[in-house]
Amino acid sequence: MGLKRRPIRNRRLLDSARGRPCELRVPGVCQGGTETTVAAHSNWSEDGKAAGQKADDIFHARACAACHRWLDEGSAPDAEKRELFHRGLKRTWRRLIDEGVIQLEGVWS
Repeated sequence: MGLKRRPIRNRRLLDSARGRPCELRVPGVCQGGTETTVAAHSNWSEDGKAAGQKADDIFHARACAACHRWLDEGSAPDAEKRELFHRGLKRTWRRLIDEGVIQLEGVWS
């Protein structure tokens, strides 16, 4: 039996989604605006998702309520959800770095 994995949790990272634009941007679904934006966690096990456990906090995309609902409850094929989620994840990470929420020390010359 392997070692139990400890999930990565960071409240500051999740709270940074409030008042920011949706980065999931599901075509025909996204509300735009910033009023309902939250950190929408990945739904895939490779990102730490397990029964009764959310994925690691680093694997989230900023999402409006409509896009978050589409991701968690929508009937779209898994491949489509993965594609749009990972695009949103990349946009979210770029914003987190630009906003200074995540700092990559020693990377820039």
